[in-house]
Amino acid sequence: MVANEKTADRVIGKWRMYETVDFQNNDDSAAVKCNVCPEVEFSKNYTGFIKSADAGLFYFKWKIDNDALVIHQNKNGQTNDIMNDGNYKLTLFDNIPIKEMSLTDTVRNIKYILSK
Repeated sequence: MVANEKTADRVIGKWRMYETVDFQNNDDSAAVKCNVCPEVEFSKNYTGFIKSADAGLFYFKWKIDNDALVIHQNKNGQTNDIMNDGNYKLTLFDNIPIKEMSLTDTVRNIKYILSK
């Protein structure tokens, strides 16, 4: 099994996005906790979906590319304001009993923190 497959195995499953951190130009950041957290599910066949608080489902394809998680959404006329398409710097934490994952969008300067 190659490193990307091992990382993918750790990503597969249901996650909750419980916090976003918006970095400003001066390195200040604003963390926002979710009241009603969106669910993000990564499937074994490299597809997944984001379930928003208003029960909308946004489908995507994903892959691991070195230390990045690449997301490409199936648009179908939908607009998803939760997570954009793109490459996210992936950091996995094996905290017990809760596992966490951090996805950093270096273009928009936003970090998403998910827990499992």
